[in-house]
Amino acid sequence: MSEDGSEQEFDQEFLTCPVCNKLFCEPKILPCLHTFCKTCLEKWMKQKVSCPFCRTKVTLPSEGVSGLPTNFNINKLLDFRKLQKSKNLPCQLFEELRSKERRSRYHRKLYCRDHPDQVLAFYCDPCERLVCRDCTIVLHRPGPDHDPREVGKVALGRREALNTLLKDTDGLLEKLDEAKKAIDHDMMQFHESRQVVERAIFNYAEELKIRIDAKAMELVSELDERWEREESVITRQKGALEKMQQNVKEGRRFSEDVLSQGSDAEVLSVWHQVEERLRQIQTLEVEYEPYDRRMMFKPSKEASNVANIPVIGTVETSAVDPAITTVMIQDYVECLQTVIKVGPRDSSGELCSTDGIKPRVEITGPKGDRVHLDPEPEANEDHTWDVVWTPSLKGLHSVNVMIGGHEAKGSPFVCVKSNDPVLTIGKKGSEDGDFDNPIGLAVYEDKLIVADGHNERVQVFDVNGTHLSSFPTSAFTKGVAVDKDGNIIVTAGQEVMIFTSSGQLQRTFTHGDFDIPYGVAVDGDGHIVMVDRDAHCVFLFDFNCRLIRKMGVEGNGLGCFNYPNFVTVDTENNIIVSDLRNHRAQGFDQEGNLKFQIGHKGLDIEQGELNFPTGIAVDAEGNVVMAELSGNRLKVMRSDGIDVCTISSDGDKLNKPHGVAVTEDGFVFVADSGNHCIKKYKYL
Repeated sequence: MSEDGSEQEFDQEFLTCPVCNKLFCEPKILPCLHTFCKTCLEKWMKQKVSCPFCRTKVTLPSEGVSGLPTNFNINKLLDFRKLQKSKNLPCQLFEELRSKERRSRYHRKLYCRDHPDQVLAFYCDPCERLVCRDCTIVLHRPGPDHDPREVGKVALGRREALNTLLKDTDGLLEKLDEAKKAIDHDMMQFHESRQVVERAIFNYAEELKIRIDAKAMELVSELDERWEREESVITRQKGALEKMQQNVKEGRRFSEDVLSQGSDAEVLSVWHQVEERLRQIQTLEVEYEPYDRRMMFKPSKEASNVANIPVIGTVETSAVDPAITTVMIQDYVECLQTVIKVGPRDSSGELCSTDGIKPRVEITGPKGDRVHLDPEPEANEDHTWDVVWTPSLKGLHSVNVMIGGHEAKGSPFVCVKSNDPVLTIGKKGSEDGDFDNPIGLAVYEDKLIVADGHNERVQVFDVNGTHLSSFPTSAFTKGVAVDKDGNIIVTAGQEVMIFTSSGQLQRTFTHGDFDIPYGVAVDGDGHIVMVDRDAHCVFLFDFNCRLIRKMGVEGNGLGCFNYPNFVTVDTENNIIVSDLRNHRAQGFDQEGNLKFQIGHKGLDIEQGELNFPTGIAVDAEGNVVMAELSGNRLKVMRSDGIDVCTISSDGDKLNKPHGVAVTEDGFVFVADSGNHCIKKYKYL
């Protein structure tokens, strides 16, 4: 850059009045430390009492603009500029000045207004005014009202005070830099939000086009069907006419050939046939039904309205203030679905749009693991967002909500509560409704059937816990199941007993390989599936109680068992067995082939851990619900071994839980054998 250009930039930056855009003339300093020409301020102050630059309100001294301090630094710069322009000041010196390396030897002497030949060498503190030597003798004589002191001594103290204040502002620049970086980040986020909205607009428009195209194709398909149907009518009519035309032509041609080419004898020999044929032709009627139907397209009123809509949506600008954005969780209990409601708010505290940006919710569980949220956040009309969460474990969880890259300050820590029973049925005893070591459970329609172990009976309740009936068995009663006709299958002692729904014994059967028959179930084909705990195997019987196959042997390998307890059947007719001492459940097809394994022994710190599973059931969603004998709790897992949730029941602890049964509306019953009762939980 040329020297002239550099000087011009310097003038513009340091020596030009922001009001008149000319070099300063009698520069005056406002309390906000902005400098302007005296005449510019006088004109400005006639209309507004504020700084022309920052609009800070200004209180003028009694003398008006003349009483404002003069900016001596600007005057000094103007003096040096004048000298440099006159070539009396070396360029190097001017460069020193421009780089702010100013020295006291360049200072302009200030003279007294009352005594023009006297330098302002003193400062009167009470008056806050520079004065000369003559002023200290007359107008500012030392005394109670005046205290003139040498300028150098007073300035030293003022410099120290100002330096202290200057140091106090050191951190402000850092804060401003940080704020600027934050603004830059916000600008980037805002730019990204524009791109997101633009994509959303085009995606929505494309979706509308796809829908319209799909409707058009449906209409074209309807057109094709109608066309084919109507065309077939015309085609049949045309075919009939063509066939008639051909018959007439053939008859005429034969007759013409006979008449034109045949001898008299030949004509007489065929004239009867020809006459009859021609008379037949004469009697033919041309059956032509005019087809005046035409196909047309008539746009629907709804489609016409779509073409005339003024806009396909609106664009809103988000003014979300993460510092006051609210995050509310309605309730948090393990295994039960809850909703995290995010309320984006602007600086005034009002709910506002996020400009199409979905809040991002991150949840960290009590073991430090990241919780996976399946559904996307759903936007509500009031600008709030709903995030569905099903806590899988009790304990402290961190819920972190981010909007546009900023953390919502309302992000809470929540302590997920234990899932406790909503209903407890019975107590220890032998009366109706009491239990003594209940073992197996089954749910059929709106009834709960319980194998009441040491009471050697079966008890029937409704799902609300009201006792309905009881009937005896032959021995300690363990497993219970219900077939599609409502018949109740029970394992008691070494027998399998089949009762009607009212408790009438229909038949009993056993098998030579039975040791301790335990859990029982009925598959989709009506077969009876029974677990023999001490024989370490599973028996499959047909509905006539004939053995189909026996599955499994003692061991810990795949397909082997170590004290299997209970059995259930899923919607695909797989047989799933709780394998107690192998700390797992195994699923088999009807042929006895192993399909999957769920769970493994662990210290309750990893996915898929099981400890002595007993009761087992499968719900409508395919989840496997199991009771843990060691943990005294229930675990819900997927067939691939992934944990869904845990029912800890800390408020009413289980004691040796055994059989479990699930309902279609998301409840699970468990036989709390050690507490001699049945407990009901909500888990879906």
